[in-house]
Amino acid sequence: MKNFFLLPHLGASTNEAEINCAFMACDQVSNFLLHGNIINSINFPPIRLGRTTPFRLVIINRNEPGMIGKIADEIASAEINIADMTNKSRDEIAINLIDIDEEPSQNLIR
Repeated sequence: MKNFFLLPHLGASTNEAEINCAFMACDQVSNFLLHGNIINSINFPPIRLGRTTPFRLVIINRNEPGMIGKIADEIASAEINIADMTNKSRDEIAINLIDIDEEPSQNLIR
């Protein structure tokens, strides 16, 4: 067609899209604070674990050999069972979501 210009769709710039993005950001922050799950992060790898117990540890550490074993050993030394866990890493950072069978002591958290 003569005198016709095709432009990209700018749906992300609408008021509705900005409101939806704000809700999405709030949902993702809430999901992290309640469950430790991470999606769409720039600094952390995506990680998700469905809850298996009421008690969850979220541990962020340097990504280096032996760290998962050290973390598990600390939990075992407190005589607490790990019900479920996952670990994800990106470059130098790793994150662990660990569901445990009982409430951790303040000493274990430290």
